[in-house]
Amino acid sequence: MIKISLIALATIMFITCQENQPLLSRLVGYAKDTLTMEGTNGIIVILRDLDPVDRQDWRLRRDTTVTQDGVNGFFEFDSVCYGDQDFATYIIYGIDSTENAGYQTRQYHFTPAGLVDTAPTIWLVKR
Repeated sequence: MIKISLIALATIMFITCQENQPLLSRLVGYAKDTLTMEGTNGIIVILRDLDPVDRQDWRLRRDTTVTQDGVNGFFEFDSVCYGDQDFATYIIYGIDSTENAGYQTRQYHFTPAGLVDTAPTIWLVKR
């Protein structure tokens, strides 16, 4: 009887003490020039998402746009954290004019969904 009680207690503690797993998504998208409507390579895209280990903190990451499947301006971020089972929040992505000469700063808020999601297009505005 004591063994069963100890096993039951250990099982309850294991279930109630489990930490929520982070919600992760692979985020893909494009950066396109507003004048030509074409994708633009060589643009540094900045992403701010939650730190999957400490979801009270943010992290910053960068990717440079490239040609993917014959289309210019493609960017991609793996393991984008946007919450856990208890909450989901938005991520922030865009470009900074100090890192992308000739273009204005652009910032977008987006809440990913699922294992892979496509971010709305970053529209590049020339200065």
